[in-house]
Amino acid sequence: MASNDPSLRRLARQLTSMQKDIRDLQTVPQLAHSSLDDHGMPVYDADGNLTVTIGKQADGTWGAPPVKGPVPPQPAGVEAEGDAGVIRASWQGVFWAGAAKPMDFEAVEVLVDGTVYAGIHDPQGGSVSVPALGGVRTVSFRTLSQAGIVSAAMGHVQVTVEPRVSEQMQELHENLDELNDVTLPELRDDLAGSAEDLQGKLDNLNARVDDLIVDGGGSGNFTTYSINEPSDVGTGEGDQWFRVVNGEVLGQWRWDGSAWQAVTLTDAIIAGIDLSKLVSNGNLSEIVANKMFTDLFAANKITSQEIAAGSITTEKIAAEGIVADVIQGGSFVGETFEGGSFTGGLFKTSDDLPGQVEIADDAHFYPTQGVAGPGIRIVPEDQRDFAAFPGIGPAGDGAELSGGMNTSGESAYVFARPNSAYLRTLRADGSISSNIQANPDVVVLRTVRADGSTSSNIQASLDAVSLRTARSDGTISSTIQASPASAFLRNRRTDGTVSSQLRAGGEDSEVGVFKPNGSNYASLLRASSDEAYMFTSAGGATRYLSVDANGIWVKTSAGGGGWREYNLEETAQDSGWNNFSVSSGITLVQQTAWRNKGGIIWLAGSVRADWAVGAWTSIATLPAALRPSRNIRATAPIDGRPTHLLEINTAGALRLYRPPNDAGGGWAVQVSTIMWPTG
Repeated sequence: MASNDPSLRRLARQLTSMQKDIRDLQTVPQLAHSSLDDHGMPVYDADGNLTVTIGKQADGTWGAPPVKGPVPPQPAGVEAEGDAGVIRASWQGVFWAGAAKPMDFEAVEVLVDGTVYAGIHDPQGGSVSVPALGGVRTVSFRTLSQAGIVSAAMGHVQVTVEPRVSEQMQELHENLDELNDVTLPELRDDLAGSAEDLQGKLDNLNARVDDLIVDGGGSGNFTTYSINEPSDVGTGEGDQWFRVVNGEVLGQWRWDGSAWQAVTLTDAIIAGIDLSKLVSNGNLSEIVANKMFTDLFAANKITSQEIAAGSITTEKIAAEGIVADVIQGGSFVGETFEGGSFTGGLFKTSDDLPGQVEIADDAHFYPTQGVAGPGIRIVPEDQRDFAAFPGIGPAGDGAELSGGMNTSGESAYVFARPNSAYLRTLRADGSISSNIQANPDVVVLRTVRADGSTSSNIQASLDAVSLRTARSDGTISSTIQASPASAFLRNRRTDGTVSSQLRAGGEDSEVGVFKPNGSNYASLLRASSDEAYMFTSAGGATRYLSVDANGIWVKTSAGGGGWREYNLEETAQDSGWNNFSVSSGITLVQQTAWRNKGGIIWLAGSVRADWAVGAWTSIATLPAALRPSRNIRATAPIDGRPTHLLEINTAGALRLYRPPNDAGGGWAVQVSTIMWPTG
């Protein structure tokens, strides 16, 4: 109700004047006429730290360069692509989670393997080319402020940088790998096999040089030295033929003009023979036998008493009772043999054992040469399907262990020398089907096709392991490489480009599919301790699904117009309606409730109160998770009355402002007219 009291009217005029003065103070500059003459003015933050100097700088220049500030937002919309000797990096001019461009923006830095290589200084975005060495490189991006403060790096895109002369260098690398992994080991094996084969042929050749014919010095007669008895006709009466084996003369013949006649020794010569050095052979044995009979038996030196039944037994022959430097020819059977040597003939285990072991001049079969030589023959218990038995024998500068040969012609053997060894399997035609080679630093396993090309190869060294498979045309189809720092699995197309790759490093791992150029990913899955994301450029647009400490993000360039990013933790959530209570003095007309849908808070319901005039009345206090980052206001229209205001502030207070020109009284207000984003 209006009053005519003069004092009240005077007080009203004073209040109106004060309100006008306050409005004037809010709009009039407080420093209307001021200047800084040849000086700089420092500006400090709330903690007393220098943030910027306005005016003259310490170096004599003028400006307002910041020296401190907040951490800038991470860049978004970044891409990197590897090329020959260079990385092309680009930025679309946007920031992560839709953040605004900082006023102190300086550049977006491009890092290669964690080192800054270049910067994009245009705030609208751009691209740079960064020189880089060949190989797989990790490209990341970060924002740099004018104060020198950087954001956390993001992106971490894996690109493959080819050498500058990419095709030639790629071919050279492949050829060098093929040379080191396949050709040289095969060549070493082949040379070793050839040396073994050549030695065998030399041995056979020496064995076949049987006869040595010596001219009689102009007398017209020839003397022949041979390991065999006479076979050819003589050239003239008086020719001599000596059979010599291991340096010992086993027989002598003379050509009488029509036939070779054995030369016999006379009794006078035999009388002086040392019997301990006699070797039984041909007619000589008969002569010696006659001599022994005449001198021993006829002279009664060995009588019937000396040869009694059972009087000469193995017990009667002491270990030192039979002494000889050489026992030659035939076979040797017994439990013990000491002293001297046993030349020629055969050593073997008992016949009644399951399988046998034999030692002889021709006991070992050499699969690569198809011939027999000195060594140990192993006769298996099951002898079916064997064309040649297994054995052990000398070979070149080492030893060979053969698995024998079956009736189909297949074989396998192991060759070992002091510093290396290899195992081979051979087909029926003698070609290598598989090979294992080992030396102190590396082991190689290889399978070989019938045409001689390598189908697969495994190589293990002191600090790495590699596996490679090849197609029938010789092109590499897949590789596995492992070292203490990382492991790779790659598949390759027929043109040599990488089609897919799995990489595991010390701190991250990834699996990806490459575009036809073999250098850029078409799709990629990558995980590290900071982030996991899925990427694809299928259909021409680039899309990411990323999970990091800040949320679950969808990033896409589809539709043009740069990058768009969405946080699924905000856009995909819906809390449903949740009731909340009102403050004291407020009456519920319709139940009040809140709902968080896609990060936007919605309200419902209506309340009634005797609202204060020209002041704020609290309706409710909402939970902290719903509070905005700044005060939000909206109108609350009421029929027939001046406009009221609804407000939600950063403290979570929902309240109503009733204008001073509205008469008192109570009425209902809808709270659904206000909404706001969280955070």
